[in-house]
Amino acid sequence: MWNNNVNNLTIVEKNETERRILVERSFCDEKSKRVISGFLLIKIIDNICKEKDLIKFRRALERVVKERCGGNYMEVEPILIAKDFEEKVMEFVTNYNKLQRRKPIQLIKNIK
Repeated sequence: MWNNNVNNLTIVEKNETERRILVERSFCDEKSKRVISGFLLIKIIDNICKEKDLIKFRRALERVVKERCGGNYMEVEPILIAKDFEEKVMEFVTNYNKLQRRKPIQLIKNIK
């Protein structure tokens, strides 16, 4: 049977100084009850993403996982958007993404 549940995205945190947002993903179940299905943690870096940027982002990720997800890293999709990424950042993300029970950190190059 086809399910007509509607997916919703809602910004639940916004830090303009850090250029970071937390987006809550939800849907309506068969009884029209809203169900949270996870989060997107998105950070935009205008230049090259350096190790210090990654450290700040990881702290934010850890806070969100602890406060909103009961420690379950699978509930948060971390996304970093930058012009490019330092080699140390790439190495860390490659190793981090090998871990099970966590969603991989997505790296997106913003080519303006």
